[in-house]
Amino acid sequence: MADTILRLASERGFDKIVMSTHGHTGLLHLLLGSIAEEVLKRSRIPVTLVKPPAAG
Repeated sequence: MADTILRLASERGFDKIVMSTHGHTGLLHLLLGSIAEEVLKRSRIPVTLVKPPAAG
């Protein structure tokens, strides 16, 4: 999925990528990985990550 996001951003000439995170931490994050984190690490353009609102 990260590959697709990065490819489309490049092909379409995006200036910035804005993504929401799932907010997973610890073991769940370790097991599931993070598409947002991968995009952040590999992107050549600015990336903004937005946390989901707190439940409650």
